[in-house]
Amino acid sequence: MSGPTEKPPSLRARAVARLEAEGPRTEPASAEDLARLVHELQVHQIELELQNEELQRTNDALAAALEQVRLLSGWLPICCSCKKIRDLQGAWQPLEGYIEGHSEAEFTHSICPECVHTLYPEID
Repeated sequence: MSGPTEKPPSLRARAVARLEAEGPRTEPASAEDLARLVHELQVHQIELELQNEELQRTNDALAAALEQVRLLSGWLPICCSCKKIRDLQGAWQPLEGYIEGHSEAEFTHSICPECVHTLYPEID
């Protein structure tokens, strides 16, 4: 068993160890069988390369998404009166502008029933 600081064996090393433990899986083959096997191995290698490229693209997309999440994490200094946000440069921005600039969110404005009552008491 490997210690906590040792790197685990690679996938290839594990496969080689299993093959050595289990022994060969086929009998010796003809030249035609070997040619077919080489072709299949080449196709399989290309499939693995394509899968690796797709995994890399997915990993890049996930890293970008994580970076977006990080943009809106942590403490946000907000004015208790006007609700403006202080950015990293010390400038105060309207809440909507700050969030739109640091995320994919877009704002549309409406008014809640409580504020309608407070601002427009004549409307029932």
